[in-house]
Amino acid sequence: MKKLLAFLLCFCLMLSTSAPVFAAGSADSELEQITEKVKSTLGLDTGAYSSFTGEYSEQELTKAWYLHWDGTGGSLAISALNSGEIISYSLMPNQSSSAGSQSVPSFPKGDAEEAKASAQAFLNKVLMPYEKVSLGEPSGFDSINSTSYRFSGYVLVNDLPSPLFYSITVNASDNTVTRFSKDAASASYLGGIPSPSPSVSFNSASGLLKDTLSLKPEYVMLNKDEPAVLCYLPDSFDDYFVDASTGTLVNLSNLQNKMFNSAMGSNSAEASDSALSDAEQEGIAQLEGILSSSEIDKSLRSISEYGLDEYTFISADFFLGDEDENGQASVSCRARYSRDENGKVFSRTFTVNARTGEVIRIDSNIPREKDYTAALSQGGAYLQATAFLEKYYSSHYAQMSLYDPGEDSSSAPEFTFIFAQKANGYFFPDNYYVVSVDSSDGSISGFSFVFDETVTFQNAENIITPQQAVDAWMNTYTVTLGYLSVPEEITGSDDVSNRLRTLGLDYYYHLRLCYYLYRQDSLMGINAHTGNTVDYPWKTQDTDISYGDISGHWSESYVNRLSQFGIGYRTENLSPDTPVTQWDMVCLLFSMQTSALDPYSADASEKDSAYFYAYSMGVLSPSERDDSSVLTRSTAVRYLLNYSGFKTAASLKGIYACSYPDKSLIAEDDIGYAALAQGLGIISGEYAPERQATRAEVFTMLCRLMDR
Repeated sequence: MKKLLAFLLCFCLMLSTSAPVFAAGSADSELEQITEKVKSTLGLDTGAYSSFTGEYSEQELTKAWYLHWDGTGGSLAISALNSGEIISYSLMPNQSSSAGSQSVPSFPKGDAEEAKASAQAFLNKVLMPYEKVSLGEPSGFDSINSTSYRFSGYVLVNDLPSPLFYSITVNASDNTVTRFSKDAASASYLGGIPSPSPSVSFNSASGLLKDTLSLKPEYVMLNKDEPAVLCYLPDSFDDYFVDASTGTLVNLSNLQNKMFNSAMGSNSAEASDSALSDAEQEGIAQLEGILSSSEIDKSLRSISEYGLDEYTFISADFFLGDEDENGQASVSCRARYSRDENGKVFSRTFTVNARTGEVIRIDSNIPREKDYTAALSQGGAYLQATAFLEKYYSSHYAQMSLYDPGEDSSSAPEFTFIFAQKANGYFFPDNYYVVSVDSSDGSISGFSFVFDETVTFQNAENIITPQQAVDAWMNTYTVTLGYLSVPEEITGSDDVSNRLRTLGLDYYYHLRLCYYLYRQDSLMGINAHTGNTVDYPWKTQDTDISYGDISGHWSESYVNRLSQFGIGYRTENLSPDTPVTQWDMVCLLFSMQTSALDPYSADASEKDSAYFYAYSMGVLSPSERDDSSVLTRSTAVRYLLNYSGFKTAASLKGIYACSYPDKSLIAEDDIGYAALAQGLGIISGEYAPERQATRAEVFTMLCRLMDR
């Protein structure tokens, strides 16, 4: 992310200091040469285009050309470096617009292997001799209405991993490459490409990298309603590498921070939100049990540790929260205070439970002069923080210890301390208190906490040693030889280095041949009892849709195909032969545009959202809502075709004919729907308009409609 932000800044600076120059005069010959190179590389026939433009810009390291062809059949845009290396390609055919209504999504269609062959053939033309790409599985076909395959990943340089990224998109209907882009070493990195031959042994580098690993034992909550588990967690998330030429161990994260600070500087934005209107606040003020702003002000001023003697009360805004099990909404108050000190405005904001007066959070803005010297030491501030917690939060404080002392600086406007719960001698940082102390007067300038008293803890007996944990953690990595993107200080006096310095950069990226630790998947740590790896809880959440009661059912293939795209119900069993209700149908259609719901456990808000979606899509009107009503097959078809945008067409009279064996049973108002259902392949055989539709039938109808 830091590298990306740095490059974005560089790009913005480039645009402001070196705007594209349209090819003219002496640039004509360069434009002609680069155009011929590009056309030759790609084997382009541009005779069908009626216009062409070319322009260039002086980027940080090299010149880049932008070529654009346009015509009645579409447009083609290509970016290339001055060497002729193609770095982007975009083919845009003209799209004829039609004024049709919304359509039900359809399943993607295409051949992945043919698309891969087309992508590889294109890459063979544009990659440099030292570059290679191994195409994996494409993306893009995991969602409905997909029309293209996308391959992306990192380019191998001299057959070694590199940070050069590529992306290529292939149209699924004709396997034409429509988009391509890649990073170019000559445009992104100073100093060229180092030799792929290391001077340092693998074993030596492995030992140095292992020594950078350090883990600490802490309790973590892996599963709700289960005891917290003791795990060894990384003590640092810094990345290191071993320079393959010198054998030097380098902290890459430190270099990235220097590059980031060089490019971006620092800025901060104060989060804001909108309070309730005056009318709403007046309504809240009338609620029984709500403290008035004057009562809240009096309560806060009674606590001397908040240091409000010199502060003026500015405002109090009230906010409604969620309702509890008794239907009573929580109400919080945000009370603001400020004081003026030699033209500088200091502010302190308290978020308070407006029913109890309990302080939930404290935030302060403390402007200080650059040469400010704190009147209080970090040690003195720590005593103030612990005294505050012991006095007002003694039951929790008795279970906590200092977890993070924060930064110690003689010019700090405030000192911040994090205290966390300890159990069996080990921290559980999910339960914490954060306390900040104003370094000028020792008042409490910041405060927040989370403390769940219901958490229980596994015992801490018979756990593995720290060294065993490090060994297990090291085994999750692969020591890899490859090229890394490494920020280095700009020391040269050449034109390129001077240009980078004029853009405000002190550091820039180089490619370096390195040994580094690589792991494809992220892991939380090592279980202290078993020595096994521990996944982040979010990775173990089941997001797939599957049912335990459709194996061997006639609708199995249809149901499973919808499930692959997240369409269906978030429930253990489908009960495929159960008559489908109006709510079942609305719930199914709602999964087409958002995550699936469990029709049995959805709350009132979720049901209302699903129905609102159905109304907006023309499936039914609010007056027709009847959650538990069982749908006939005729009504089920009507809902599906209304969702697909066929409502107007199906309502036309006297133009439709159908050949169902029981067509005489179809109501006149449903003839249009029945004929369209037959023409679209939704229903074959008898129509059975008045028979109750089952879930299996509705899923099958929808699947056939999407596969039309």
